[in-house]
Amino acid sequence: MIKPSVPANETARRQAVAEYDLMDTLPEEEYDAITRVATELCRTPISLITVIGDDRAWLKSRQRLNVQEAPRDIVFCSYAINDPDTVMVVNDTREDARFRDNPLVVDGPKIAFYAGVPLVTPDGYALGTICVLDHRPRQLTDSQLLSLKALGQWVMTSFELRKTRTELANCRKSLQQTRYTNLGSSTTRPDAAPVPADVVRQAKVLQSALDAWLTANNAAGTDPQ
Repeated sequence: MIKPSVPANETARRQAVAEYDLMDTLPEEEYDAITRVATELCRTPISLITVIGDDRAWLKSRQRLNVQEAPRDIVFCSYAINDPDTVMVVNDTREDARFRDNPLVVDGPKIAFYAGVPLVTPDGYALGTICVLDHRPRQLTDSQLLSLKALGQWVMTSFELRKTRTELANCRKSLQQTRYTNLGSSTTRPDAAPVPADVVRQAKVLQSALDAWLTANNAAGTDPQ
């Protein structure tokens, strides 16, 4: 087995993974719905949304695979994130020098086919992939590949919204803590307690980003929930 190389921007990429706060999180129906669609579109028994951490891959969503994480050195997605602009397709892992003696190929799920779309942030960091896998060699049609790429965009849009919501919640919490702190050390009315200008600006930026996202999705006829 040929171990995957580490992306040139790995330090910054890991920081991006931390900022999106996806590792070790509970399953969420929104992402499970996406992997179900991937399975149906590509006619594969397995589909995953993975996030590549320091030394392991966290399966944010999974269909028909009974593991929550796997060592980074053996998962196919660790290879895929090295080329963020390309869909990685391995039609027969048993004939590929990188994978033919991989534990996921020779043991366990016996994966013979893989196709993965890197999940790339606006800054160009690959967090992980949405991928489909099969126990037999196969090929995807051009239409299936395009659909898988579209699902990858859907996942990243959802990740961005999730991140914005978290940041906005944290900013609101910071605002509340600041008000309580100022109130405890001031004789002014609660509504007159000063709030740092940078905190207010950050809250407004995050709220505007969230409102814009919701407006765009409503116009497109989609439901962000």
